[in-house]
Amino acid sequence: MTNNRLVALAASVAAAAFLACPAAVQAGGQFNAALIASNCAVCHGPGGNSAGFTPSLDKLTKEEIADNLRKFRSGEKPSTIMRRFAKGFSDAQVDAIAAQLGK
Repeated sequence: MTNNRLVALAASVAAAAFLACPAAVQAGGQFNAALIASNCAVCHGPGGNSAGFTPSLDKLTKEEIADNLRKFRSGEKPSTIMRRFAKGFSDAQVDAIAAQLGK
């Protein structure tokens, strides 16, 4: 399998995992940052330690993660799929997700 096909496959799996649980994200009218952050492991590895082609998150601070998400969201930072994910979150939600993932 070529590298491009692996990227496409991983992106598809991540999108499916992320989009499969919108009701749980807003369960009880509350934004569930821990649930969203747990989906990051699909591509970024357990505990944010990627063994593949996606960047590891385990050594990033919550500020670095939030900054990256905002740059993906605005299009300032190029991405394959992260812009699609980040576009759906407010600044407060980005901060909550980053707090779950960062040091």
